[in-house]
Amino acid sequence: MREVQLTPEELGAPPGTVSNYINPPDQMTGVIILHTTCLTIVTLSLTLRLYTRKFIVRKLAIDDYLCILAWCLSVVYSGLNLRAVANGMSRHQWDFDRLNSASSFQPFTLGIWIYLIYAAIVKLACLFFYRTIFVTSGKTNFFVNLGIVGVSILYIAMFLLQVNQCTPVARVWDWQVPGTCRKSGFGAYSSSAVNAFTDIYVLIVPIPAVLALPLRACRKFRVISVFSLGLSACSISIVRIFMITSIYKTKDFTWTITKVTTWSVIEINTGLLCACLLVLPAFLKRHWPQNYTTGTCKAGNPHAEDIFITVSTETKSRMETEEWSQRNRSDGGSLTTNSTGLDSFVQDVEPTRDEAEPTRFNTSRPLSPVHLRSEPYTASNESETWQERREMPMRGPMGGLPS
Repeated sequence: MREVQLTPEELGAPPGTVSNYINPPDQMTGVIILHTTCLTIVTLSLTLRLYTRKFIVRKLAIDDYLCILAWCLSVVYSGLNLRAVANGMSRHQWDFDRLNSASSFQPFTLGIWIYLIYAAIVKLACLFFYRTIFVTSGKTNFFVNLGIVGVSILYIAMFLLQVNQCTPVARVWDWQVPGTCRKSGFGAYSSSAVNAFTDIYVLIVPIPAVLALPLRACRKFRVISVFSLGLSACSISIVRIFMITSIYKTKDFTWTITKVTTWSVIEINTGLLCACLLVLPAFLKRHWPQNYTTGTCKAGNPHAEDIFITVSTETKSRMETEEWSQRNRSDGGSLTTNSTGLDSFVQDVEPTRDEAEPTRFNTSRPLSPVHLRSEPYTASNESETWQERREMPMRGPMGGLPS
């Protein structure tokens, strides 16, 4: 079938406009700057995350590998978008060569598919990070696991919906291929709504568990602020929903879709940036401990948080003696510690007790099981020896002796 040649006015051009297929105005320079900036930022943030987890925390987890995969998808996504723009996607529609549309719309369509996978991987990375640090919080773990399943199902459904938009699939990017297509509005709006909903879900999941921590209000705010980095991604997702409406209100499709894609690029790379910066407190505390702990709130009772004893890796190794293991088993395993869990995370966010406030314990001596009872231990006699403390009976979960 021969392509019908439309006039510039019929393609939405202002009256008197002449099509320019040789050197038309486009948005290519801005798009190149955007992708270069985003790739540079996410590459640096991923490097910081991997350095922190490998050399400071000394353990890589599944969320780190998901971030690596997301970065690879970011490179592919940027490459496809730049190829589409180079082939004319960022031009005005009346300057766009419709006979050569496949060279632009094929990489652009593949970029949409990569975008959905990219968005899912970033959200799963955040959720698996939560799963690591909230290991002892049953309710939070339930919602984290629910989010992992929900994100996987929703994005698989959205991916299949986009891939099967036309029959055959090649008709999505080549209008000269015979076939049928359904309207793309539902897929665009639904994917944007899913992005916004899952962004908000990932943002609020850890907040109840953090609010339940026995910390003063100002310190709770400091911990929550680390998780609230994703608020920027939520805001961009909502902006993108309103931007999509402009696609279906304009005749200048190619120019408008490039502007909408700009918000997609910012949104998805902001998500990866936030996922990588979740480990920023550990990095700052290791390399700038004095500057990082400046301004810590010290008002109030200095012992108000004694019931929340963060267990560092060094302390944990000292108390894992054979005697302690035996008593812990006789207690029914009432105490669960995880040096990579929420205790460790809060310890990275908060300054150590030696830096922030005086402690009632002498940290030069190893901790005994008495220090980790279900209620705070207060020495009645400061001259009490370690032998006397060691021989004191271990209390059970409800305050009584273990059965």
